[in-house]
Amino acid sequence: MGHGSFIWCVMDYSRIYNEFISDRRNRESFLFSSGIYYEKHHIIPRALGGPDEKSNIICITPSDHLFAHKLLALIHGGSMWHALNMCNVADSSCKGIRLCRRWYERVKNERSRYMSSTMSGENHHFYGKKLSQEHIKKLVESHIGKRMGVENNMYDPKVYDFRHLDGRHEKTTKSEFRKRHGLSSARVSDICNGNRPTAHGWYVSDVEMEADKLSRRGVYHGSVKDDIYRFFHESGISEECTQYELRLKYQGLNQSHVSALCRGERNNHKGWRVVR
Repeated sequence: MGHGSFIWCVMDYSRIYNEFISDRRNRESFLFSSGIYYEKHHIIPRALGGPDEKSNIICITPSDHLFAHKLLALIHGGSMWHALNMCNVADSSCKGIRLCRRWYERVKNERSRYMSSTMSGENHHFYGKKLSQEHIKKLVESHIGKRMGVENNMYDPKVYDFRHLDGRHEKTTKSEFRKRHGLSSARVSDICNGNRPTAHGWYVSDVEMEADKLSRRGVYHGSVKDDIYRFFHESGISEECTQYELRLKYQGLNQSHVSALCRGERNNHKGWRVVR
């Protein structure tokens, strides 16, 4: 395949992208009225000079958002492979959508080549530059005896009630707890903020809690909620119950997919849908 064929392929992806954006623009009003979760996408990415104006922003579903970035990567390459890689990280805007193995490998390889070409040698933004001795001295002095412990602007003076599944119990600050047990700052902060139930058996609570409740097993799992939904099946069957009761009554339903139905992130699962 010659060079001309490659150019045709890129132009074809551009056509697909434009038609895709046009189609999704026509569906925006339905997206807003349906209550389905959506994300904002820059039609011309900011990395390519796209503005934050309303005309350059479109609201699309997470899966459409990932698809749009796939097309942009195929069209423009370079920084768009980096952008696509960021769509696949844990805290990305493309909620819960992940690349397949083939795409994952390609994105990693293409991004690696892009980062190597832009962040090494003469292409690196700090290439050929050197900090002056005066600047280095100021940096060193600014850290001596400062921003440590209570002087750090991120220091949390609050005393937390740390408990362990084996019965141990401590009341102390996050900083002192980390020093004593060697846990990472992120994990200790997560259990203090409620972002995760436990870290190495430790949890934060003013009362002793059951291991099952902390590990979110059985009746303590997040999918077992009291919210009642109106489920309707394409065969004509309707149920008014919790998502947990639906899965108990109709075996074979996927827990994640039923939850997605209830959150409005999925329209149909094995013939079932939620009537709102």
